[in-house]
Amino acid sequence: MSRFWGSTTTGLSASTRYYFALKVGDEKPNWSGLSNAASDSTVAGDVWSPLAGGMNLLVQTLTVCNGQLIAGGYFTSAGYVIASRVAAWSD
Repeated sequence: MSRFWGSTTTGLSASTRYYFALKVGDEKPNWSGLSNAASDSTVAGDVWSPLAGGMNLLVQTLTVCNGQLIAGGYFTSAGYVIASRVAAWSD
């Protein structure tokens, strides 16, 4: 049986590049090597705004690709629009 968990990182500085990597272990404990590092930059200032209607179920991951915010998860609608587990926004 697989278990999934999420984490929220707070207290990040604006306009700063951050790198994240994972190392996982089991009950023995056996530890994996360090994962590939993902990186992204925080935005300058407070420019986030809520999506009208939000998602109807869990959002499990967010990423930015070519200037679009991509969300993935268990949701079936995003902002009152049908979305089958993936939704994208751009400026």
